[in-house]
Amino acid sequence: MKILLINKFHYIQGGADRHYLELANLLKRNGHEVVFFSMNSIKNIPCKQSKYFVDNLDFSKIKINRHLFKIIGRMFWSREAQRKLEQLIKEEKPDIAHLHNIYHQISPSIITTLKNNNIPIVMTVHDYYLVSPLYSLYANNKIYNPGYWNYWHIILTRAIKNSLAASILSSIVNWWHRYKGYYAKVDLFISPSNFLAKHLRRVYLNSRIEVLPNFTESHESIESVSKDYYLYAGRIINEKGVELILQAAIELPNVKFKIAGSGPDEFKLKDEYNLDNVKWLGQLETKKLDKLIKESKAVIIPSRWYENCPLAILESFSLGVPVIASNIGGIPELVQDGYNGLLFKNDNIQSLIEQISKINNSDELRQHLAMNAKEAAKKYTLDTYYMQLMKLYESI
Repeated sequence: MKILLINKFHYIQGGADRHYLELANLLKRNGHEVVFFSMNSIKNIPCKQSKYFVDNLDFSKIKINRHLFKIIGRMFWSREAQRKLEQLIKEEKPDIAHLHNIYHQISPSIITTLKNNNIPIVMTVHDYYLVSPLYSLYANNKIYNPGYWNYWHIILTRAIKNSLAASILSSIVNWWHRYKGYYAKVDLFISPSNFLAKHLRRVYLNSRIEVLPNFTESHESIESVSKDYYLYAGRIINEKGVELILQAAIELPNVKFKIAGSGPDEFKLKDEYNLDNVKWLGQLETKKLDKLIKESKAVIIPSRWYENCPLAILESFSLGVPVIASNIGGIPELVQDGYNGLLFKNDNIQSLIEQISKINNSDELRQHLAMNAKEAAKKYTLDTYYMQLMKLYESI
Protein backbone atom coordinates (compact mmCIF):
# COMPACT_ATOMS: atom_id res chain seq x y z
CA MET A 1 0.00 0.00 0.00
CA LYS A 2 1.23 3.52 -0.79
CA ILE A 3 0.34 5.86 2.06
CA LEU A 4 0.43 9.65 1.88
CA LEU A 5 1.26 11.17 5.29
CA ILE A 6 0.46 14.87 5.73
CA ASN A 7 1.55 17.11 8.60
CA LYS A 8 2.46 20.80 8.89
CA PHE A 9 5.96 20.06 10.26
CA HIS A 10 8.36 17.51 8.77
CA TYR A 11 10.60 17.59 11.83
CA ILE A 12 9.96 17.07 15.54
CA GLN A 13 8.45 20.21 17.01
CA GLY A 14 6.03 18.44 19.34
CA GLY A 15 4.32 15.15 20.08
CA ALA A 16 2.13 15.18 16.95
CA ASP A 17 5.15 15.58 14.68
CA ARG A 18 7.00 12.83 16.45
CA HIS A 19 4.02 10.51 16.04
CA TYR A 20 3.78 11.38 12.32
CA LEU A 21 7.45 10.56 11.70
CA GLU A 22 7.47 7.42 13.84
CA LEU A 23 4.32 6.23 12.09
CA ALA A 24 6.15 6.61 8.77
CA ASN A 25 8.95 4.35 10.07
CA LEU A 26 6.42 1.83 11.36
CA LEU A 27 4.63 1.66 8.01
CA LYS A 28 7.91 1.32 6.08
CA ARG A 29 9.04 -1.46 8.42
CA ASN A 30 5.91 -3.37 7.49
CA GLY A 31 6.54 -3.12 3.76
CA HIS A 32 4.43 -0.08 2.82
CA GLU A 33 5.59 2.81 0.66
CA VAL A 34 5.27 6.18 2.37
CA VAL A 35 5.15 9.60 0.70
CA PHE A 36 5.01 12.94 2.50
CA PHE A 37 3.33 16.32 2.14
CA SER A 38 4.28 19.11 4.51
CA MET A 39 5.67 22.65 4.84
CA ASN A 40 9.16 23.74 3.83
CA SER A 41 11.67 24.37 6.62
CA ILE A 42 15.43 24.27 7.05
CA LYS A 43 14.73 21.90 9.95
CA ASN A 44 13.00 19.33 7.74
CA ILE A 45 14.17 15.74 7.50
CA PRO A 46 15.20 15.25 3.84
CA CYS A 47 12.75 13.43 1.57
CA LYS A 48 12.22 13.29 -2.19
CA GLN A 49 8.72 14.82 -1.99
CA SER A 50 10.04 18.08 -0.49
CA LYS A 51 9.78 19.82 -3.89
CA TYR A 52 6.01 19.69 -3.44
CA PHE A 53 5.97 21.11 0.10
CA VAL A 54 4.20 24.44 0.67
CA ASP A 55 6.07 27.62 1.54
CA ASN A 56 7.00 28.12 5.16
CA LEU A 57 4.63 30.11 7.35
CA ASP A 58 5.70 31.03 10.89
CA PHE A 59 2.80 32.49 12.86
CA SER A 60 5.11 33.62 15.64
CA LYS A 61 6.73 36.12 13.27
CA ILE A 62 3.73 37.63 11.49
CA LYS A 63 4.15 41.35 10.80
CA ILE A 64 1.83 44.00 9.45
CA ASN A 65 3.09 44.37 5.86
CA ARG A 66 2.04 43.67 2.29
CA HIS A 67 2.22 39.89 2.88
CA LEU A 68 -0.22 39.94 5.80
CA PHE A 69 -3.40 39.43 3.77
CA LYS A 70 -1.80 36.58 1.83
CA ILE A 71 -0.92 34.88 5.13
CA ILE A 72 -4.42 35.39 6.52
CA GLY A 73 -5.92 34.07 3.29
CA ARG A 74 -3.86 30.90 3.54
CA MET A 75 -5.32 30.22 7.00
CA PHE A 76 -8.76 30.03 5.38
CA TRP A 77 -7.83 28.27 2.13
CA SER A 78 -4.54 27.53 0.36
CA ARG A 79 -4.47 27.41 -3.44
CA GLU A 80 -0.75 26.68 -3.23
CA ALA A 81 -1.36 23.60 -1.09
CA GLN A 82 -4.04 22.37 -3.49
CA ARG A 83 -1.86 22.90 -6.56
CA LYS A 84 1.24 21.25 -5.11
CA LEU A 85 -0.71 18.34 -3.62
CA GLU A 86 -2.38 17.77 -7.00
CA GLN A 87 1.07 17.52 -8.60
CA LEU A 88 2.25 15.10 -5.90
CA ILE A 89 -0.83 12.90 -6.33
CA LYS A 90 -0.32 12.70 -10.09
CA GLU A 91 3.26 11.55 -9.63
CA GLU A 92 2.89 9.23 -6.63
CA LYS A 93 -0.74 7.96 -6.94
CA PRO A 94 -1.22 7.14 -3.22
CA ASP A 95 -3.81 4.60 -2.10
CA ILE A 96 -4.79 6.44 1.07
CA ALA A 97 -4.04 9.76 2.81
CA HIS A 98 -3.38 9.99 6.54
CA LEU A 99 -3.61 13.54 7.85
CA HIS A 100 -2.23 14.89 11.13
CA ASN A 101 -1.92 18.60 12.03
CA ILE A 102 -2.71 20.69 8.94
CA TYR A 103 -4.94 23.49 10.28
CA HIS A 104 -3.49 26.91 9.42
CA GLN A 105 -0.14 26.21 7.78
CA ILE A 106 -1.55 23.85 5.13
CA SER A 107 -5.31 24.42 5.57
CA PRO A 108 -8.22 22.00 4.97
CA SER A 109 -8.22 22.98 1.28
CA ILE A 110 -6.25 19.77 0.67
CA ILE A 111 -9.20 17.68 1.87
CA THR A 112 -11.15 18.83 -1.19
CA THR A 113 -8.20 17.94 -3.43
CA LEU A 114 -7.97 14.46 -1.95
CA LYS A 115 -11.72 13.97 -2.35
CA ASN A 116 -11.59 15.09 -5.99
CA ASN A 117 -8.97 12.41 -6.58
CA ASN A 118 -11.02 9.71 -4.81
CA ILE A 119 -8.36 9.13 -2.17
CA PRO A 120 -9.69 7.82 1.18
CA ILE A 121 -8.87 10.19 4.06
CA VAL A 122 -7.90 9.25 7.62
CA MET A 123 -7.05 11.96 10.14
CA THR A 124 -5.41 11.46 13.53
CA VAL A 125 -6.55 14.25 15.84
CA HIS A 126 -3.78 15.30 18.23
CA ASP A 127 -5.36 18.33 19.92
CA TYR A 128 -8.65 20.22 20.31
CA TYR A 129 -8.61 22.52 17.27
CA LEU A 130 -11.51 20.71 15.61
CA VAL A 131 -13.73 21.65 18.56
CA SER A 132 -12.16 25.00 19.50
CA PRO A 133 -9.77 27.60 18.04
CA LEU A 134 -7.79 27.21 21.28
CA TYR A 135 -5.71 24.08 20.49
CA SER A 136 -4.99 23.16 24.12
CA LEU A 137 -8.22 24.43 25.70
CA TYR A 138 -5.88 26.12 28.19
CA ALA A 139 -5.02 29.80 28.54
CA ASN A 140 -4.81 32.51 31.19
CA ASN A 141 -3.97 29.80 33.76
CA LYS A 142 -7.31 28.07 33.32
CA ILE A 143 -9.10 25.44 31.26
CA TYR A 144 -11.54 26.52 28.55
CA ASN A 145 -14.31 23.97 28.16
CA PRO A 146 -15.72 24.19 24.62
CA GLY A 147 -19.38 25.21 24.54
CA TYR A 148 -21.93 27.38 22.82
CA TRP A 149 -20.24 30.66 23.79
CA ASN A 150 -16.76 29.32 23.16
CA TYR A 151 -15.77 31.81 20.44
CA TRP A 152 -16.96 34.88 22.34
CA HIS A 153 -15.32 33.68 25.53
CA ILE A 154 -11.99 33.16 23.76
CA ILE A 155 -12.15 36.60 22.12
CA LEU A 156 -13.19 38.51 25.25
CA THR A 157 -10.44 36.91 27.35
CA ARG A 158 -7.79 37.16 24.60
CA ALA A 159 -7.11 33.47 25.08
CA ILE A 160 -4.92 33.03 21.99
CA LYS A 161 -1.41 34.48 22.40
CA ASN A 162 -2.92 37.02 24.84
CA SER A 163 -3.92 39.00 21.76
CA LEU A 164 -7.33 40.35 20.79
CA ALA A 165 -6.43 40.30 17.07
CA ALA A 166 -5.11 36.73 17.18
CA SER A 167 -8.13 35.56 19.18
CA ILE A 168 -10.57 37.16 16.71
CA LEU A 169 -8.76 35.87 13.62
CA SER A 170 -8.32 32.31 14.92
CA SER A 171 -11.97 32.18 16.02
CA ILE A 172 -13.22 33.38 12.62
CA VAL A 173 -11.02 30.89 10.75
CA ASN A 174 -12.11 28.02 13.01
CA TRP A 175 -15.79 28.99 12.66
CA TRP A 176 -15.46 29.26 8.87
CA HIS A 177 -13.86 25.83 8.51
CA ARG A 178 -16.55 24.31 10.68
CA TYR A 179 -19.38 26.22 8.92
CA LYS A 180 -18.16 25.09 5.49
CA GLY A 181 -17.88 21.48 6.70
CA TYR A 182 -14.37 20.91 5.37
CA TYR A 183 -13.26 18.51 8.11
CA ALA A 184 -16.59 16.69 7.98
CA LYS A 185 -15.41 15.32 4.61
CA VAL A 186 -12.75 13.22 6.35
CA ASP A 187 -13.68 9.53 6.05
CA LEU A 188 -12.33 8.51 9.45
CA PHE A 189 -11.07 10.39 12.49
CA ILE A 190 -8.65 8.59 14.80
CA SER A 191 -8.71 9.85 18.37
CA PRO A 192 -5.92 8.70 20.73
CA SER A 193 -8.28 8.97 23.72
CA ASN A 194 -11.94 8.49 24.60
CA PHE A 195 -11.87 11.93 26.21
CA LEU A 196 -11.03 13.67 22.93
CA ALA A 197 -13.40 11.41 20.98
CA LYS A 198 -16.27 12.52 23.23
CA HIS A 199 -15.65 16.17 22.33
CA LEU A 200 -15.27 15.37 18.62
CA ARG A 201 -18.57 13.49 18.54
CA ARG A 202 -20.34 16.50 20.00
CA VAL A 203 -19.29 18.61 16.99
CA TYR A 204 -19.00 16.06 14.16
CA LEU A 205 -22.29 14.28 14.65
CA ASN A 206 -22.23 12.30 11.40
CA SER A 207 -18.51 11.52 11.23
CA ARG A 208 -16.87 8.20 11.95
CA ILE A 209 -14.60 8.52 14.98
CA GLU A 210 -12.51 5.61 16.27
CA VAL A 211 -10.29 5.50 19.36
CA LEU A 212 -6.75 4.21 18.86
CA PRO A 213 -4.17 5.12 21.55
CA ASN A 214 -0.64 6.10 20.56
CA PHE A 215 2.24 3.62 20.46
CA THR A 216 5.77 3.36 21.80
CA GLU A 217 8.84 1.18 21.36
CA SER A 218 9.00 -1.94 23.55
CA HIS A 219 11.90 -2.53 25.93
CA GLU A 220 11.35 -6.17 26.77
CA SER A 221 14.84 -6.86 28.12
CA ILE A 222 15.06 -3.76 30.30
CA GLU A 223 14.30 -4.01 34.00
CA SER A 224 13.47 -0.93 36.02
CA VAL A 225 16.27 -0.14 38.50
CA SER A 226 15.08 2.61 40.80
CA LYS A 227 17.41 5.28 42.12
CA ASP A 228 16.49 8.16 44.39
CA TYR A 229 14.92 10.81 42.15
CA TYR A 230 11.65 11.71 40.44
CA LEU A 231 11.68 12.82 36.83
CA TYR A 232 9.84 15.24 34.58
CA ALA A 233 10.64 15.02 30.86
CA GLY A 234 8.96 17.32 28.37
CA ARG A 235 8.37 20.92 27.38
CA ILE A 236 8.91 23.57 30.03
CA ILE A 237 5.70 25.52 29.50
CA ASN A 238 2.88 26.62 31.78
CA GLU A 239 0.21 24.16 30.71
CA LYS A 240 2.57 21.24 31.35
CA GLY A 241 2.55 22.12 35.07
CA VAL A 242 6.30 21.97 35.72
CA GLU A 243 5.89 24.69 38.34
CA LEU A 244 3.80 22.28 40.43
CA ILE A 245 6.83 19.98 40.74
CA LEU A 246 8.99 22.89 41.84
CA GLN A 247 6.44 23.96 44.45
CA ALA A 248 6.27 20.38 45.70
CA ALA A 249 10.09 20.29 45.84
CA ILE A 250 10.05 23.21 48.29
CA GLU A 251 7.85 21.17 50.62
CA LEU A 252 9.95 18.01 50.12
CA PRO A 253 13.56 19.23 50.58
CA ASN A 254 14.90 15.70 51.11
CA VAL A 255 13.42 14.40 47.85
CA LYS A 256 15.43 14.77 44.62
CA PHE A 257 13.88 15.87 41.31
CA LYS A 258 15.30 15.99 37.79
CA ILE A 259 13.82 18.01 34.95
CA ALA A 260 14.68 17.17 31.34
CA GLY A 261 13.58 19.29 28.41
CA SER A 262 13.36 22.90 27.36
CA GLY A 263 10.74 25.48 26.60
CA PRO A 264 9.65 29.12 26.92
CA ASP A 265 9.34 29.02 30.73
CA GLU A 266 12.65 27.26 31.41
CA PHE A 267 14.83 30.21 32.42
CA LYS A 268 12.05 31.98 34.29
CA LEU A 269 11.39 28.92 36.46
CA LYS A 270 15.11 28.28 37.01
CA ASP A 271 15.54 31.80 38.36
CA GLU A 272 12.39 31.76 40.46
CA TYR A 273 12.96 28.31 41.95
CA ASN A 274 16.67 28.00 42.70
CA LEU A 275 16.42 24.73 44.64
CA ASP A 276 19.20 22.39 45.79
CA ASN A 277 17.03 19.30 45.32
CA VAL A 278 16.12 20.08 41.69
CA LYS A 279 18.53 19.34 38.82
CA TRP A 280 17.88 20.83 35.39
CA LEU A 281 19.19 18.65 32.55
CA GLY A 282 18.05 20.44 29.39
CA GLN A 283 17.19 18.61 26.17
CA LEU A 284 18.51 15.04 26.06
CA GLU A 285 18.99 12.50 23.28
CA THR A 286 16.74 9.44 23.35
CA LYS A 287 19.21 6.93 24.85
CA LYS A 288 20.18 9.22 27.71
CA LEU A 289 16.54 10.02 28.39
CA ASP A 290 15.55 6.34 28.41
CA LYS A 291 18.27 5.61 30.97
CA LEU A 292 17.11 8.54 33.07
CA ILE A 293 13.50 7.34 32.97
CA LYS A 294 14.46 3.75 33.76
CA GLU A 295 16.38 4.75 36.89
CA SER A 296 13.79 7.16 38.30
CA LYS A 297 11.45 6.26 41.14
CA ALA A 298 8.59 7.61 39.05
CA VAL A 299 7.92 9.95 36.16
CA ILE A 300 5.74 12.93 37.02
CA ILE A 301 3.20 14.24 34.48
CA PRO A 302 1.71 17.32 36.21
CA SER A 303 -0.25 18.65 33.22
CA ARG A 304 -2.75 21.43 33.78
CA TRP A 305 -4.39 21.02 30.37
CA TYR A 306 -6.45 18.18 28.89
CA GLU A 307 -3.61 15.90 27.79
CA ASN A 308 -4.78 13.50 25.11
CA CYS A 309 -2.54 10.41 25.12
CA PRO A 310 0.90 11.52 26.36
CA LEU A 311 3.82 9.61 24.89
CA ALA A 312 5.74 10.29 28.11
CA ILE A 313 3.37 7.97 29.97
CA LEU A 314 3.64 5.17 27.40
CA GLU A 315 7.43 5.43 27.32
CA SER A 316 7.61 5.25 31.11
CA PHE A 317 5.42 2.16 31.14
CA SER A 318 7.54 0.48 28.46
CA LEU A 319 10.59 1.02 30.68
CA GLY A 320 8.81 -0.41 33.71
CA VAL A 321 8.48 2.91 35.53
CA PRO A 322 5.30 4.07 37.29
CA VAL A 323 3.77 7.49 36.62
CA ILE A 324 2.40 10.13 38.97
CA ALA A 325 0.00 12.23 36.91
CA SER A 326 -2.82 14.75 37.16
CA ASN A 327 -6.33 13.28 36.84
CA ILE A 328 -7.31 15.23 33.74
CA GLY A 329 -8.16 14.66 30.06
CA GLY A 330 -7.10 11.31 28.64
CA ILE A 331 -4.54 10.62 31.39
CA PRO A 332 -6.83 8.48 33.61
CA GLU A 333 -7.39 6.19 30.60
CA LEU A 334 -3.69 5.27 30.80
CA VAL A 335 -2.74 5.70 34.46
CA GLN A 336 -4.89 3.55 36.74
CA ASP A 337 -4.56 4.89 40.24
CA GLY A 338 -2.87 2.33 42.50
CA TYR A 339 -2.22 -0.11 39.66
CA ASN A 340 0.44 1.28 37.28
CA GLY A 341 0.80 4.72 38.82
CA LEU A 342 -0.85 7.31 41.01
CA LEU A 343 -3.21 10.15 40.11
CA PHE A 344 -3.37 13.48 41.90
CA LYS A 345 -5.99 16.23 41.80
CA ASN A 346 -5.36 18.56 38.90
CA ASP A 347 -3.35 21.68 39.80
CA ASN A 348 -3.31 20.65 43.47
CA ILE A 349 0.17 20.78 45.04
CA GLN A 350 -0.85 19.07 48.26
CA SER A 351 -2.34 16.15 46.35
CA LEU A 352 0.87 15.83 44.30
CA ILE A 353 2.99 15.87 47.47
CA GLU A 354 0.85 13.10 48.98
CA GLN A 355 1.33 10.85 45.95
CA ILE A 356 5.09 11.43 45.80
CA SER A 357 5.30 10.63 49.51
CA LYS A 358 3.41 7.36 49.05
CA ILE A 359 6.04 6.03 46.65
CA ASN A 360 8.90 7.58 48.58
CA ASN A 361 7.83 5.81 51.78
CA SER A 362 7.14 2.37 50.30
CA ASP A 363 9.51 0.34 48.11
CA GLU A 364 6.84 -2.35 48.01
CA LEU A 365 4.29 0.04 46.47
CA ARG A 366 6.85 1.26 43.95
CA GLN A 367 7.68 -2.29 42.87
CA HIS A 368 3.97 -3.13 42.55
CA LEU A 369 3.32 -0.10 40.36
CA ALA A 370 6.46 -0.73 38.27
CA MET A 371 5.49 -4.35 37.55
CA ASN A 372 2.01 -3.32 36.43
CA ALA A 373 3.37 -0.42 34.38
CA LYS A 374 5.43 -2.93 32.38
CA GLU A 375 2.33 -5.08 31.92
CA ALA A 376 0.22 -2.09 30.82
CA ALA A 377 2.81 -1.21 28.15
CA LYS A 378 1.87 -4.35 26.20
CA LYS A 379 -1.32 -2.60 25.05
CA TYR A 380 0.66 0.17 23.32
CA THR A 381 3.25 -1.71 21.29
CA LEU A 382 4.14 -1.00 17.66
CA ASP A 383 2.63 -4.31 16.53
CA THR A 384 -0.64 -3.72 18.35
CA TYR A 385 -1.00 -0.24 16.87
CA TYR A 386 -0.07 -1.39 13.38
CA MET A 387 -2.61 -4.23 13.29
CA GLN A 388 -5.42 -1.97 14.49
CA LEU A 389 -4.45 0.80 12.08
CA MET A 390 -4.47 -1.59 9.12
CA LYS A 391 -8.00 -2.71 10.03
CA LEU A 392 -9.09 0.93 10.02
CA TYR A 393 -7.39 1.62 6.69
CA GLU A 394 -9.07 -1.40 5.12
CA SER A 395 -12.48 -0.42 6.48
CA ILE A 396 -12.82 2.79 4.43
